[in-house]
Amino acid sequence: KYALGLDPTVRADAADLPDFAAWTDGASEYLAVRVVRDPAAENVTITAEISDDLETWSESDVILLEETDTVQHFRDSDALGEHVRRFLRLRFSLLTEE
Repeated sequence: KYALGLDPTVRADAADLPDFAAWTDGASEYLAVRVVRDPAAENVTITAEISDDLETWSESDVILLEETDTVQHFRDSDALGEHVRRFLRLRFSLLTEE
């Protein structure tokens, strides 16, 4: 909730959470997620990862469609239907000062 600029003491509305939906590009559809983030949370990085088995995750199969101060939009590099199963997750990392 910190990275998204949400109040940690209040239940989040679905509209305030990352939006996982298919992304259409031409005739193909892809797994995708759009995140609206808090620009004040500069010490948080958000990455997306893809997996076929929920055990092995890869950032290299993810395409960053959009990145601004407040929005990050990711999609799978492979179209839906190219795999039997495909999973997409977000990883939030707190940058620490050294």
